[in-house]
Amino acid sequence: GGLLLSAATLCDLLLDPAENEVFAPEEASVWHDLTRPLSHYYISASHNSYLEGDQLTGVSSGDMYRRILRTGCRCVEIDLWDGPDGMPDVTHEPRYTRCTRVSLAIVAIAIAEEAFVASDLPLIISLENHLSVPQQNEAARIFASAFGDKLARPATRPPDGMPLDSPASLRGKILLKGKMKLAASAVAAPV
Repeated sequence: GGLLLSAATLCDLLLDPAENEVFAPEEASVWHDLTRPLSHYYISASHNSYLEGDQLTGVSSGDMYRRILRTGCRCVEIDLWDGPDGMPDVTHEPRYTRCTRVSLAIVAIAIAEEAFVASDLPLIISLENHLSVPQQNEAARIFASAFGDKLARPATRPPDGMPLDSPASLRGKILLKGKMKLAASAVAAPV
């Protein structure tokens, strides 16, 4: 018998510029002006980035982030759900699907290792947050630990209408985009 390639291995081979000469190296360099606000650019994004397969029965995997980031994608999605062990998990709507779960820690490490292999342009992580406040705090700890100084940390929240930083000023940085849930005690009572 001959050697067989899996679909995932074939995709990796086809997308690897070192192994596949279809990609012209001179076209791989960025030549655009990257000094305008981030919102002025089209950004290669991935939806349900963690899923191998369909969104009803797919396998959740940290390796999917590795594959996606190697293609140059600069915005990935993480769906966060409370894990049964008190640690956040990544999966797709567990109440209505049979997708597997993967630990957020595994996903964060995969992203940290691959975030800037294909490009040093900023990586946006779009968080779909379904976490309880305690597991949300744990997610923040995991991100800070995995990403370290790569994590963009604004000194203050910019006022509404203020332009975003430019891709050039955010090179090598990871931006987290999402909404936090506040503890009941932190929500102000109506006046």
